[in-house]
This record gives sequence, structure tokens and C-alpha cells, in this order.
Amino acid sequence: MDQQKEKKIVLSLETSADNMTAFLQLLAAAEESDQKLEQLIWKAINERKIKYGLIEENIKTAIVKRNGEKILLARGREPVAGIDACIKYHFEINGLPLTPKARQDGSVDYYNLELIQQVKAGDVLAERVPPVPGQDGMDIFGRVIPAKKAKDVVLKAGKGTRLLQEENIIVAEKNGHVALINGKVTVSDIYEVRGNVDFSTGNIDFDGTIRITGDVLGGFQVKATADVEVGGAVLGGSIQAGGHLRVRNGIIGKKGAQISCQGNLFAAYVENAFIECGGNVQIGKGIMHSQVIAEGSVIVEGSKALIAGGEVRAGRDIRAKTVGAPMGTHTLLEAGVSPKLKLRYLATVSGLTAVQQSLTKAKQIIDLLQRMKEKAGELPDEKKALLIKVKRSVINLEAELKNLIVEEQELLTLLQTSIEGKIMIEKIVHPGTRIVIGDQTLIIDEPVQYVSFQLNQEGEIEMRPLR
Repeated sequence: MDQQKEKKIVLSLETSADNMTAFLQLLAAAEESDQKLEQLIWKAINERKIKYGLIEENIKTAIVKRNGEKILLARGREPVAGIDACIKYHFEINGLPLTPKARQDGSVDYYNLELIQQVKAGDVLAERVPPVPGQDGMDIFGRVIPAKKAKDVVLKAGKGTRLLQEENIIVAEKNGHVALINGKVTVSDIYEVRGNVDFSTGNIDFDGTIRITGDVLGGFQVKATADVEVGGAVLGGSIQAGGHLRVRNGIIGKKGAQISCQGNLFAAYVENAFIECGGNVQIGKGIMHSQVIAEGSVIVEGSKALIAGGEVRAGRDIRAKTVGAPMGTHTLLEAGVSPKLKLRYLATVSGLTAVQQSLTKAKQIIDLLQRMKEKAGELPDEKKALLIKVKRSVINLEAELKNLIVEEQELLTLLQTSIEGKIMIEKIVHPGTRIVIGDQTLIIDEPVQYVSFQLNQEGEIEMRPLR
């Protein structure tokens, strides 16, 4: 704070910590001339090098009042952040709403779920909304405060679409199913199998949506870059869908059979299957003795809504009515952490351990060779070459170790800050069930009913009555 006294005059200038405001305090006797006071104020302003945002009428106000009141002298200009460009899609990029419809009798229809978004040639599918530039700010000392720059986006036209750059839009080139695949707007035809996927069809690999009216039999594979609909059951077959997967009946797995989809999965039941899902898993009757991994939620909400045996992992919530069995069937429910993120973390930790072990061995070899050199005075040529090679290896391993440590810490931070899930059981959880949320585990050793599990403020799993 500048402070200047002259006879009966007290003048003070105070600036804020962020250099965005300055306040003036002036205390002077009535006989002091306005001109003299104004000169003193401007002298103080110049000494403090205040250049921007001066409110000159407030200087006059301070001179008139001259009672020591704190008066705003200058105010900087806050930066205005730019508005990022965005893409406005004219279709549901995550697929149409997949909420099952309730029947008049109170049951839920898991069968009539529309997954296909049909478009016609010439339809506008997406448009780019340009960015709005930001406006730099300035503090009271005339220093520029850079505004957050607006980010631009690029329209990406995939197969079956066309980019009209002058109009900033993407249109369909043909009739078909529209989807967002790897960031590109794509219109694909729909391949329909009338009957089973069996020896009459062989394996199916299609760039688009596949509709199967019958079953997918054991040993056969179905791959689609978009959605897959199965009108019957999956009886040991493998399915890989780049979009959503709907199976009207059940999924029964066998050795080597795997089910994966990037979107949501709907099925009547799951038994002895391995499932990986990038979205939500919604099951009508139950999940038995299966491995289910979902980045979203796992919801079992039919009349039985059973999860018994195996392991179910969800990035968000898990909901069912009954978990486990009276005989203590091993059942694991894990929620709240992205399974992919956790696998990445575990792989990084494993890699970190392996590099540390390799580094230790390499340093031991260097120590051994150094002792041999000290003892013999000179190493044989092959030992010299080995020493050089191992030293280079140590340099590379130390660099790799450094990168892995950073990656491990980043992933750990993401894991610790992304725990949001909870597990809700509408009827009973049988003993033998293991509940995992984040890095916390709770083993159920006696039956509990109508309960939800989630982390409390202390980071521990807490059972709460299900409302």
C-alpha cells in the first residue's frame, strides 16, 4: 500500500492480489485545494504505474468526500473465454433410447427394442457449429490476461455419407442405418440372416448392422461394426458388435465363446458366458455363473432378477433382486470403477514390477563386471561388450521406469477420483457374496435384505436400507 502524508493530507492506494482492482483512500482538511489533492492522487497513480481501468469520476468523488472512505479507483477487464466449436448431430449418437416397455400385466417387454436409426439419402446427419473467439482481459497495470482459446472440431464423414464443407454439414449418400463409429458419421446397410448362423452361413463379418432371425450356434462368429440383433438365442457362438447387442432369448456360453459390444447389451438371461460391454448390460431373468464386465451399469430387473455365481463388474451401478445362493455360491459384484481403467492400471503395475526386476538384475551384472575389472585390471573383449550393452540397457530401463511410474500415478488418480457406483439389491444377498467398490471389499457372511452398498465419506463400504 502506498501511503503519502503532507501536512493534513493522508493518501492511500491499495491494489488487490490479482491486480484487477485498486482502491483509493483520501483524508484531507477542508481547506486543502481540490487541485492540490488531484495532483497528489495522480502522482500516486503514476508511481504505482496504474494504467488501465481508471474511474476518473471516483477521483473527483474522493476529493469531494476527503473523509478516508475507501473508493474504487480502477478495475481491470476479465478475460472472456472462447466458446468451443461443437458438432450438432441429427441422430442419437449413443443409439435410440433402450428403455424396455411395460406391458399391461406389469411385466417388462425386453424383446421389442428398436436399435436401428434409419435415414434417407440427402438427410442432414451432422453440422459443425463454428467456435466463438475469446476476448483477452487486462489488469490495472495494463498487462494482457489471455483468454481461453476456443477449440475447433472437424466433421468426419464415414462410409455412406458426404461432407459439404462450405455448408459445414454431413449428409447421407444412401438409405440405411446411421451411427457414430470411431468418431465418423457412417451410414451402413443392414445385413439380415433369415434363420440360424450355422453351417449354411458360416461366420459373418459385416461393416454395418446385422439382424439374425434365428440362433447363433456354437463355434460360429458374428462380427459387426455397428449393432447386432439376434431373434433367437446365442448357443455358444461368439458375437462382436461395434454398437449395441440385443438377444431376444438367452446367452449360453461354451468354451471359447465370447460376447462383446461397444454399446448396450440386452438379453433375457446369461449363463456360463463371458461378456464385455462398453455400455450398460440389461438382463431380464438372471446372470448365472458368468463373467460380465460393463463400463456402464449392470441391471437385472425381471421377476427373478438373479445374479448367482461368477463375477459381475460394472463401471457404475449394479442392480438385482437376488444375489448368490443359499449354498454359498461364490459370487462377486464390483461397481464404481471402469473395468478397462482398472485393467490398464493393473497391467501398468505389473509392467512396473517387471522393469524394476530387470533393472535390479542389470545393475547386479554391472557390479559383477566392475569387480572383475578391478580384480583383473582389464576385461576380455566380450565382457567389455557385455558391460557396454548392459549399461545401455540400464539407461533404457530407467527411462521406461520413469514413464511407468508417471502412468501408474495418473491411472491411480483417475481410479481414486472416478468411484461413483453403488450396488442395489431389492430382495436378498446370500452369504458367500463378495462386494467390491473401488479398492474396498466386503464379504457377506450372513443374509442381508433390501440393501444398497456404496462408499461413505471415509471411503469404506456402507450398507444402507434400500428405499
